[in-house]
Amino acid sequence: MASNPFAILVPCHRVVSRDGLGGFAWGKELKGRLLALERIQT
Repeated sequence: MASNPFAILVPCHRVVSRDGLGGFAWGKELKGRLLALERIQT
């Protein structure tokens, strides 16, 4: 997943660790923002 060049189209940011947010190639801050945007839209 770290080599995914299409992070928005292939939503690898949705994969979370059982211990928390987990990692993300573009940083945890961006991962958190993407997840928050999805929570708002649903």
